[in-house]
This record gives sequence, C-alpha cells and structure tokens, in this order.
Amino acid sequence: MVIDEDGDGQISAGDAITPLFLPNGINTDVTIYGVEGQTKLKNTPIPSDDESQAVVAGNMTNLTDGTTAPIDPTLGVPVIAYSPQGSPVAMATPTNWGTGAGGIYLTDNNDMLIAVVVLPLGDVHTLAWDTGSESWK
Repeated sequence: MVIDEDGDGQISAGDAITPLFLPNGINTDVTIYGVEGQTKLKNTPIPSDDESQAVVAGNMTNLTDGTTAPIDPTLGVPVIAYSPQGSPVAMATPTNWGTGAGGIYLTDNNDMLIAVVVLPLGDVHTLAWDTGSESWK
C-alpha cells in the first residue's frame, strides 16, 4: 500500500510504502501460483478476462509471483493502484487508465486453479479452471 503524501501520483521519497501480503497458514492447500514450483496446470491458458499488458506466454508458465499485475520499477514487485476515478493503473503510468489490469492466481498445486482478475475499468472477476471442460468458469 502506498499513501501518496505529496499528491503527485507517483511513488516519491516522502510517501509511506507498506507491503501487504496474505498471512501464511490460512489454508495449507492454497498457495500463490508457482511459488512452490510449477504445477501440473502450468500450461493452463491465461483467461481472456485477464487483459494485463504483462501476459507473456499466454499461459501460466511465466507468471511473476503468481500474478500478471504490472511490476513496479521502483518497488520491484507486482502492484495494482487505482486512479481517483477507480480505474486500475500501473504505478509507473498513473494517468493511463487500465494499465494496472491483471490477475492473481492461486492453486493447490494439483488440480485447482483460481483467478482473481482486475479488468481495465476496475471490475473484478473471480474464475476457476474447470479441468473437465478445460475452460475458465
């Protein structure tokens, strides 16, 4: 979380920066995608709802920390920020609406794959990979 103390829409030296992480141990069967190595679902396609500009391979093999959110050049980690109008923006381009779009992927490293996707205008979709039909639902 970044509190823009000087209101310039950028991460500046005087801004308060607090990393937010999910606490460990909430559910031992669920982890961020890829953190514990590749899973058998590594070739699963990125859902069409994920309109991130960071999608590289079109599947789960090249995710950064289980997400397609843009990597902030200052912090070096995936970040989604929001404009005052509610559109997701990359921290490097806070005036370009939609640049913060992306997904966060969770898996049991076996047969469950869940996506939480932030769309370019700020809507959020939650999807699950259906191994039977090989599609996102």
